[in-house]
Amino acid sequence: MKRRIILSVSTAVAIVLLSSQAAFAGSNAYARLLDSCGGSYGDAWAYFNADGEIFTAYDNCVDGHSAVTRWKIGTSSTIHTLWDHSGAGGGDDATFNGAIAEGVTVRVQACTGEYGDRSIVQCTAWGATGSVGAA
Repeated sequence: MKRRIILSVSTAVAIVLLSSQAAFAGSNAYARLLDSCGGSYGDAWAYFNADGEIFTAYDNCVDGHSAVTRWKIGTSSTIHTLWDHSGAGGGDDATFNGAIAEGVTVRVQACTGEYGDRSIVQCTAWGATGSVGAA
């Protein structure tokens, strides 16, 4: 009986250890472009929320430009783009719910741009990094 209990406890501990090693938390990323509006709020904000792989672009500056969130997934050089062209500070933002494999790194930029011709005016560096974690 004693041997069976020890074996059961050892098996349960091994299952917990194996399952906890396989899971890891993702990390969010945030970039803020500080330019013409000044202050600490900045012109454009870019967010990546690892929980759900949600990208957000938010226009915080009444300057005639749109806010743009750009991102790269993993080692790919492909740039994905999300435009918030609804106007600054109105509480509206643009969101995109992505589908990204677990364990992949995501890099984001906050930019301003001209929505009419989809041209980028200015961006932050690609420094903001997040990752997608397993549930």
